[in-house]
Amino acid sequence: MPLRPLLRASVRALAHLVIRASYRVDIDGGDQALSCVEGAIVVPRHVSRIDAPLLMSEAWPYALLTPTVWHAEYEHWLQRPFMRLFDAIPLGSPKALPPEERRRRTEETKRRLSEALARGAHLMIFAEGSIGDGVRAEVPPGLSGVYDLLAAHPGKPLLLIDVRGLERSRFGRAGPKPGPLERLDVRLVIRRFDNVSLDGGPPVLNARIERFFNEGAPL
Repeated sequence: MPLRPLLRASVRALAHLVIRASYRVDIDGGDQALSCVEGAIVVPRHVSRIDAPLLMSEAWPYALLTPTVWHAEYEHWLQRPFMRLFDAIPLGSPKALPPEERRRRTEETKRRLSEALARGAHLMIFAEGSIGDGVRAEVPPGLSGVYDLLAAHPGKPLLLIDVRGLERSRFGRAGPKPGPLERLDVRLVIRRFDNVSLDGGPPVLNARIERFFNEGAPL
């Protein structure tokens, strides 16, 4: 086995053991995720810094999630080796860069996103844009990431994942925090949506995603 796949498999296996030792995960709708055999746009609720690693761990070995990450997180010296190892795609760019460099990075990001979906990847993006408090999800109307992906790839299904419990982890903002030896209960509710309407633009779509996370309303 080539070195990179071997290293990725080793890191994934170790992370899986650590996550399973720390969290007790209950999944509702796993069959809907498994039905996406040619990839999907995966949109989880964002309640902690451990959301993406836990979801990637739970998806293994059924599917390889390709994460999207804010550029500052991607460039962090401690995290960047792992971002590159798992083919994470950085979003955004520093405002201090010249406009032409920011445009170049935007086009490069769009190219990588399109290529990932074209090859059947499960592309993960957080619609909220930042970590919430776990009480009420808020999807800003001005963010267009999910809308743009659906518009560019209308045949791809949308998987919404409501994440409950991780907000109480050491990487979330809510309490009470678990004890040192306590396994935290986490619940994932997964729902598949096909042929999602884009009428009304990003604000309307974002409001519908927000209602799903907060009320369980169908998209």
